[in-house]
Amino acid sequence: MRSHPINRRCNRLALASRGRGFSLVELVVVISVIVILLSVIGPAFIKSSLKARQSAREVVQANLSRARAHAIATGKATAVLFFQYGSGEEGGKAIGVAEVQLQPTSPTLPNMGYDATSLMQRWDVLPGNMMFLTSAAVSSPNVSVMEDDKILSPTVAGRGTRASYIVFGSSGQIVYPANKPIEILLGPARLANGNLELLERNNGQPAFERLQVNRLTGKARQRPAQLP
Repeated sequence: MRSHPINRRCNRLALASRGRGFSLVELVVVISVIVILLSVIGPAFIKSSLKARQSAREVVQANLSRARAHAIATGKATAVLFFQYGSGEEGGKAIGVAEVQLQPTSPTLPNMGYDATSLMQRWDVLPGNMMFLTSAAVSSPNVSVMEDDKILSPTVAGRGTRASYIVFGSSGQIVYPANKPIEILLGPARLANGNLELLERNNGQPAFERLQVNRLTGKARQRPAQLP
């Protein structure tokens, strides 16, 4: 039985459309849908990123304030601890407070630094994908607390950790590190095969927060990420 001429024409049009790919109208429609989606998702993503940055700053300041208040109230040196990258899943993200004491020195081991004596129960984790960063990761001239050469090794939940630290004395002033700016660098990042990988950039430059801690008050003030 011969097919109807209309059916034969439809079949030819269908075969032709398969061979020529998308039409201009179809491409315009697809692009328009993508633009609409970006206009909806983009502001929400930016708002979420800004909220995570603000929350991270608040977490850092809360721990600094907690450590300073504890040192003044008890008369015991108190440290804010920053978990190093190799300290489990929370490495580079966890921050906590602990009482510390200065280790004895000797001619063979001068200036040994501090040792944690009593960990406080509450430990905070930076929100979202925010992490503590090194200056090398963001090409910053400001050496961060994560790069200090003295490390504490507290045990948290039965697991050994490694942490950089800032120490408040009984007067409420920072006694360690001494005689240098105290920089905390924060930004969206992740660890990939042991390497720190940044997740956001602005005009090709790393996107991060730079906090400088006042050693007299323990206040963390936001500073320009890049120095002129």
